[in-house]
Amino acid sequence: MNDLNDLHIVMDTGALVALSGNPLVSRLVYQATSGTGMRLHAAACALVEADRRYPGVAEHVAQLPAVDIVPLDLSAALSLTGTDGWGQPHTQHVAQPSAERPRGAVVATVTPEEWKGCPVRLLPLTPDEY
Repeated sequence: MNDLNDLHIVMDTGALVALSGNPLVSRLVYQATSGTGMRLHAAACALVEADRRYPGVAEHVAQLPAVDIVPLDLSAALSLTGTDGWGQPHTQHVAQPSAERPRGAVVATVTPEEWKGCPVRLLPLTPDEY
């Protein structure tokens, strides 16, 4: 059940790829499974891009009960027009406030520099943050 007090976090393409070895990303998934009021999301387009970079990660993420994969719906598809890639804009769309996430979501990323100028809240999962 979706609690209004839940902290929603959407993992970007880099964070999804980093599941293969970044301990901060692994801890994030572990915390989400422990019923801490944290909900993890992955935009479907970011998941596809992550799987292109690290084959097999999409299947792995799909098996994680703590991660909700957000499909590409019409409003998300419209947000992709005029962009080169689909992962980041779809992730940004998922991070915006919606009926499911009234306060929006924080973007978990291992590449915060790629989000400069984007209207999202970030959770950097970089080695400097360990």
